[in-house]
Amino acid sequence: MPRAYHLLTLPLLALCAACAAAPVTPPSSSGNGQDEYVEVPNPQMTSAPSAPATIWVPKKSLDSWIPTGGQLARKGFDAAKAGLGYGSAAAGQAAAPPAAPAAGASQAVPAAAAVQQGLSWRVALIAPAAARQVAVAFASHLAGRPSLVVDPLTGLEPPADPAAQAGMGNRLFAENGVQGALLLQAPDGVKPGAVISVALLDTLGNTMVKTEQVVVGTGDNGAAAALADLAARVAADVPLIPWFARVVQVEGDRLYINAGHQTGLNMGQQLALYQGGQLVPGLGFDPGAPVAHVVVAGFFGAKGAVCRVTGVAVRPGALVAPLPGGTRP
Repeated sequence: MPRAYHLLTLPLLALCAACAAAPVTPPSSSGNGQDEYVEVPNPQMTSAPSAPATIWVPKKSLDSWIPTGGQLARKGFDAAKAGLGYGSAAAGQAAAPPAAPAAGASQAVPAAAAVQQGLSWRVALIAPAAARQVAVAFASHLAGRPSLVVDPLTGLEPPADPAAQAGMGNRLFAENGVQGALLLQAPDGVKPGAVISVALLDTLGNTMVKTEQVVVGTGDNGAAAALADLAARVAADVPLIPWFARVVQVEGDRLYINAGHQTGLNMGQQLALYQGGQLVPGLGFDPGAPVAHVVVAGFFGAKGAVCRVTGVAVRPGALVAPLPGGTRP
């Protein structure tokens, strides 16, 4: 190593050694302000554990002071902490809760509230006897989707007459708690080129919401791929139907409804109660304004729940729906 390099490095090593071992005592000052010293963290603490925690340096040198890695890391952590809401300008102050919606803000419709609260729609899969095997295969592709509870009714012939469809929808909703009916047609089975269609019926509103259809492709996987595609489309369409359940029986302050834990209701969950309403032909059902809130107090069977209500007389046939802006307990 060149002699000049030794001459340059020896003073630096001596300075580091001094930082590591020097006692923490303030140096003398000339009193003219040019040689004032201040106490700062010792940079040798990271490499020499026995070094003093602080050292004294000329005050004027702080203008060009380079922060240590630990100081930079701490500064970055504090900034990230504040950005994520863990802190605030005042130490230890909790993050502010989200602001409440402004007065007059639009409220979620029952379908949107049901999606928000993770509820499931009960749907009936209806297909003619000739399409029973196709319906069973289609139901297997719907199985396991969190937004659907499927009741296969493959032996029930889908009515072609709109009035008959409306009557069937009313019965399915009132008696089975079915909010949507899937009317499957597969006149040519699942051979290549065959068309399979599913019409989605809003059972309470007596309206056809949407019809999806696919064409079976060629190859060994053509039918399965077509049915999987059809199931994905139908599952995405079902939340277009408003989520309502019907009050089927009343005993004092206890309301028995035709929806239960299977469709995602939880103990203590609040629901909006509607009485009356208006069916608008071709458009759907308008429930009007809610008259009260009810609370889920228990379950019975696989499809029923008991709710409690106070301060309002309720008649069988009233409706309940997810509370706009509510959450699941």
